Amino acid sequence: MKNSTRLLAGIALSVSLFSGLSHAQTFNGNIVNTAANSTIPSAGTGGCAAAPQTTGGTIFNNLVAGLPAGATVASVQMNFTHTFDNDVDMFLVAPNGQILELSTDNGGSFDNFTNTVFQDGAPNITTGAAPFTGTFSAEGSLVATNCGVVVTPTVTDLASFTPGQNGTWQLLFLDDLGGDVGTMLSWSITFAAPAVPAQIPTLSQWGMVILSLLLGLAAWISGRRRIRRESI
Repeated sequence: MKNSTRLLAGIALSVSLFSGLSHAQTFNGNIVNTAANSTIPSAGTGGCAAAPQTTGGTIFNNLVAGLPAGATVASVQMNFTHTFDNDVDMFLVAPNGQILELSTDNGGSFDNFTNTVFQDGAPNITTGAAPFTGTFSAEGSLVATNCGVVVTPTVTDLASFTPGQNGTWQLLFLDDLGGDVGTMLSWSITFAAPAVPAQIPTLSQWGMVILSLLLGLAAWISGRRRIRRESI
């Protein structure tokens, strides 16, 4: 076992020198909106002629920092209650002003978005049903929504956001009919960092790889010979 472990360690070392690495970073959004509460809408019970729709909508911020250049939006996760999902118009706004329509007027008279994940390549949110538990792609139309204010999407999927955007991301809600409310429970954005290019080993690193492989191979051969002698 020990000899095999040495050989495997040498192989692992050589692989590590050639492998590119990537990782994901998840940032939890604020569950308190810019009006200092967690309700959706942030005041009243909705309607395009009422605030906050007329003053810019209900906004939850997410401060993102430390992203490397090239990091892309991999997914958006959320949990919130609402007693009439069809009222909800929801958008993701990037620090540079790009806007993605996540979902507008979906879910009928049913309630809530529970463990909902937006990710490119999944079935469109318009094919789902409340409480939209699971993974969906954003609705992604470029049609402007006029509800108190006009929100005009500029991208159709998560991959279209300009990579590496540090700053304040926003989850923006418009509630287009009165009589129903909800509460933000949690939300987050996950970014995929670009793979680190595989490094080209230096001469000393090559020496370490070859030495490790030779030592492991020698130990393995020695062990096999000892086993053979003991079995005679």
